[in-house]
Amino acid sequence: MVQVSGAGQALNSDLVRDRGKVVDVPLPEGGTVSQLAHPIKYSATSPVYRRTGVSAGTHTQDVLREIGFAEDEVK
Repeated sequence: MVQVSGAGQALNSDLVRDRGKVVDVPLPEGGTVSQLAHPIKYSATSPVYRRTGVSAGTHTQDVLREIGFAEDEVK
């Protein structure tokens, strides 16, 4: 039995990778990001991983403002 304690550990698990459960999804600005694949394999329909919705860090400044950081701290 393999115990996984989080997504980061799952992404690095040989078992998860060997079962095809890690996919590289294109980023809008180019390159890819590894993500866990859909957990269910269907016999007639496979999921399509087109691209991520936003790049990492896209909403960082908005989140920092929302949780109370001052504008000079955000910059």
